[in-house]
Amino acid sequence: MTRSYWLADEEIHLDAVSALLWRRPALPKASPSISNEQVRGYIDASAAEILSGLFEDLNCLQVPASRQVLKTAHAKLPQFGLAARTGFDLPDTLITNSPQEFLDFYRKHNGKIITKPAAVTVDSPAKGLMTGYARPVRPSDLVHFQDLQLCPLIVQVYVEKAVELRVTVVGSDVFAAEIHSQATQRTKIDWRRYDEGNTPHFEHTLPDKVSKLCLAMTHSLGLVYSAIDLILTPDGRYIFLELNPNGQYQWIEHLTGLPITDRIARLLIDHR
Repeated sequence: MTRSYWLADEEIHLDAVSALLWRRPALPKASPSISNEQVRGYIDASAAEILSGLFEDLNCLQVPASRQVLKTAHAKLPQFGLAARTGFDLPDTLITNSPQEFLDFYRKHNGKIITKPAAVTVDSPAKGLMTGYARPVRPSDLVHFQDLQLCPLIVQVYVEKAVELRVTVVGSDVFAAEIHSQATQRTKIDWRRYDEGNTPHFEHTLPDKVSKLCLAMTHSLGLVYSAIDLILTPDGRYIFLELNPNGQYQWIEHLTGLPITDRIARLLIDHR
């Protein structure tokens, strides 16, 4: 059976594909000429199913991994468990929709806690209302603590930071960058609020033990690429926050000179 795929009017023979890079691929959409929403939905679902199955069946290297592996690797709860079993230090964490458990956790840590949504909305009516940012819990927030029963939330003790780290794993290589998020008020809680002009970025040398933990967790998830967020505390501890199986890296490369793109390209070429 001959397998091929048309992309931008070019026929790609799939049996000749030796490596595939997943980088925010867009799923096919029904033609705008089809006005019936139910028909459009059926076409979108059918095309997505065919395309996903087609790529899943490819016998080649997929970077960071196949779509199914990527979907599994995104899940936050299994990540926390795997990180702990791998040997990472983690912040004290509560995942709950119990108002009382939340209040007990708040008191246990003298109010020094942050919250994160259990899911980051991408394509939903909530996009723009809910983000993946960490948010400190303030005393005024407790007025609404009973609302937690309506939706689960990730709650963590706030960890003091010397710097934050973005660790990019490519194959067997580990590239670490330190993000001086404490240099500006905007990024103190979460560097992803971005203030690049006032937030220094430098290459960082990880201890061998921490590098091995990053490699071990990435490969345990079936990935050949990952972006891992860590905190380096003022007393020298490395704390795991999360792993993104297909995270951004180009801004790190631009600001630090770390050769991440070259390493990805070499990984793809070496599997011809």
